[in-house]
Amino acid sequence: MSKRDYGEMTQGEKEKPIPDSNCILDSNKDELLKLKEKKLKSKQEKQKQKTNKQKKLQDQQTPAELNEQQKQLTVPTPIDRSKLSEDEIIFLERIKKEIKPVLEDSEEFNLVLENVYIIEIEPQSANKHIKSVSQILEPANFTEEFNHLKKIKKKSNSNILQLFLCSVSKFKELDTILNKANYNTETEELELIDGQNENENENENFKNLIKSLSNEKIQLIKFLKINKFTVLVEKVPKYPPLLYSLWDDWNYNIWPCVYRVHFFSTPLVSTLNEQELLNMRTHMMSALEQAKIAKTRGHKPIGAVLVDPETNKVVNNCYDLTNRISEDQTPEIEETLYLSPIVSHCIMTIMNKLSTDQVIEIKNKMKETKERIKPNDDDEDDENEKDDNILNFVNKGQYLANGYHLYLTREPCVMCSMALVHSRIKRVVYGSSGIDGGLGSYLKIHTEKSLNHRFEVYKDFMKDECDSIYNSTDSS
Repeated sequence: MSKRDYGEMTQGEKEKPIPDSNCILDSNKDELLKLKEKKLKSKQEKQKQKTNKQKKLQDQQTPAELNEQQKQLTVPTPIDRSKLSEDEIIFLERIKKEIKPVLEDSEEFNLVLENVYIIEIEPQSANKHIKSVSQILEPANFTEEFNHLKKIKKKSNSNILQLFLCSVSKFKELDTILNKANYNTETEELELIDGQNENENENENFKNLIKSLSNEKIQLIKFLKINKFTVLVEKVPKYPPLLYSLWDDWNYNIWPCVYRVHFFSTPLVSTLNEQELLNMRTHMMSALEQAKIAKTRGHKPIGAVLVDPETNKVVNNCYDLTNRISEDQTPEIEETLYLSPIVSHCIMTIMNKLSTDQVIEIKNKMKETKERIKPNDDDEDDENEKDDNILNFVNKGQYLANGYHLYLTREPCVMCSMALVHSRIKRVVYGSSGIDGGLGSYLKIHTEKSLNHRFEVYKDFMKDECDSIYNSTDSS
């Protein structure tokens, strides 16, 4: 029998160098990173294809058809008002006017007009000129921010067509160059118009300006000069119409637009069910009760309630536990401090309570399912197995505030807003706003695309009641 049969190394195997374990780890790490990047690119490409497919499908439908589809998806189920009290009906009418979604900046759909360059063309030459302009500008994404606009508009009371070129801000020098230069068809160069070059400094500055232009800009100037077009300035909508009513107005009164269904980062108030609004009232009332307790204990009068929307049950509640701003009126009642008073804001406290409760729940489940760790001589391995076991339960069950709704009497600060991102909250509803608030006043952290989690936010819910209790003491 050979040495190999007895598990011994042959002479050739002995001569082979043993690879460095660190090199193997680094190699594996690089391969994993490459694989991760490949998967990410594949995912992004699939998402892009899906988005393009949706856009094509939408482009095949009329705006009216798209609007009807959106209504079917977003119009809430009506509630039987005959079963409501007069107080509830009055509340619903009032709150619908007060509550506001805190949207991304791009979703603030008030009309913003932008100056753009246009030229006037004859209908019979429209296709030729549209193709020429597209070949010049589209490869450089020169008009990418105006994809919501159509290229052509019919001039009022005329057969003349107006062709969109680009925004004035993209090519501020265009008007100056067109007035000072001609295109020489023989040399295929831009030259100063006779009489424009008396000042040597101006002449030199103009030459430098031409040299600094990108190829797209030079090609556009040549196109305009060869065809002897007069460039005009027109105002168009800077942002796309996100509602059908806006499209209907802008499309016919300003400039033809493309309409696509848009789902807002925070659903508009018109899409909220009235029963949902009444449930929100109940939970905000509970948050106000917590704020009153905080005031009694000498803290800032801010309260919070965490709710599971699936069951409409309160998961946790708390009040502000930062340093007292007034005397504690109930010193005989013991107060539990979960964190340092400096950071014991409502959100930090309620998330600390939530995580503590979840750890206790996981440990109880481990006991119930008899998944205890067996005795092990190695304490470190024992602890690692326990950690793995706990992680398995976390992955199967609730992860922090994932899917939960939070009701606050006052807008959270930036620190607490970031804590909400990490907690994976689904929705935040608050009453009072603050100048340092992180969900609408100072920042809109919940809309930051660079973060890996975003959530819905509504403000001004029962604002008067929340303002009243917050301003009842010097709580600033």
